[in-house]
Amino acid sequence: MTTPPSASTSRKPSLTVLVGAGGSYDLGVPLTDAVTSIVRRQFEEPSRDYPNFFKDAGDAERLRLLLSAAESHFGPKMNFEHLFEFIESGLALHEGWTQKRDTIAEAGWTQPKKELEGLFRGDDGYAEFLSNCRIMLECTVEDAISAASAQATQHEHWSTFRAFWSALEANFDLTVATVNYDTLIEQALGWGGAEQGFEPAEGSRGWVLRPKRVHAAQRHRLFHLHGSILFKGSAYGDTTHHWNAASGGWDIKWFPSAEEASFAGTANLGRTGYGRELLGGHLITGLHKTDKVAVEPFGTYYEATANELRACPRLLVIGYGFADPHINRLVRRMTRDHEDARRIACVDFIRIPLEIASNSRNGLVEAMHLWSGDRSFRWHDSMFMTGLDPKEPWSSPQGHAQLYWRGFLDAAGRADDVVGFFQR
Repeated sequence: MTTPPSASTSRKPSLTVLVGAGGSYDLGVPLTDAVTSIVRRQFEEPSRDYPNFFKDAGDAERLRLLLSAAESHFGPKMNFEHLFEFIESGLALHEGWTQKRDTIAEAGWTQPKKELEGLFRGDDGYAEFLSNCRIMLECTVEDAISAASAQATQHEHWSTFRAFWSALEANFDLTVATVNYDTLIEQALGWGGAEQGFEPAEGSRGWVLRPKRVHAAQRHRLFHLHGSILFKGSAYGDTTHHWNAASGGWDIKWFPSAEEASFAGTANLGRTGYGRELLGGHLITGLHKTDKVAVEPFGTYYEATANELRACPRLLVIGYGFADPHINRLVRRMTRDHEDARRIACVDFIRIPLEIASNSRNGLVEAMHLWSGDRSFRWHDSMFMTGLDPKEPWSSPQGHAQLYWRGFLDAAGRADDVVGFFQR
């Protein structure tokens, strides 16, 4: 049984929670494909929301060609992260070719074709065009997530969502690491900048990261590993700014509301070791996430998450797609680090049985093999031993790992069962 929130204030068992897009989808937060559709519409009609960015006669055709080139390179499954990477690469190559930055390796290997020389070598407006594309993409994603976050409390499933997170908070000291940009968890639990390691700073509208607070053994912690709609750089009117000597850029700050964050700029994150400028500061996206997560607050968050996973044998994974190798490395070592003490529950939505039989869920299959501790055990076959009524949840032979495959809402409605698994 779950413990009432008003029960003893003594230290509780710790629990690490990793949250992906599937942890917010049932509350109306769009998944990658839906966000990509929104971005695509914006690129097809930029004058609607960005009339000052794309007012030249040829900009509409340029945008069309940019989308077409990105799709040709990445294929039909191109999403907004691929598009961000394509734009980022174009800016890096332009800088390498025009400013002789020999640290950008791509510029040394890839020579522009004649038809591109006017764009990359002689046309300064092309860099501005790509920069505007990047800003429009980032703002479009941010607006979509902000709108969904603002409407979440009115969603029909909000009470279930909130009750589930309250049950976890009541029974465990939580370290929540999320790759989502939305603020649903904060809203459900009443958490703010303090739980994310930020403190108010004189002369700054935004709160400033205090790494000691992140690493402190406080009761509850929340880490947005890939950024948040409430993260930005310095706000207009700030009288103090915070330079991060370690990253060579300005610190990202936390703001109490999306409206306040909208008045702040994007932080300058410095450069990679091979010369690329790190773009998109407060939202970690594109295909070079491992370079960007070294910047604060993400570097501190990543380190704190790794330390917590080493110390805590209990891990709950909610709606995570295993698409980020740097995070996969952390969670896949639970069996090695904790051996028989480990308790790992995974919440996902699986279209039984075709999805498991395909290659689309190889990340989940690999993780469950590792967590069960027996790579020869065909866990997905055992799920379906009862034919059309597969086990829910599925448990590994020794009880170390458990899979709730009917999705987040089903697991959230069974909070006592989830809590009880970690209390065994």
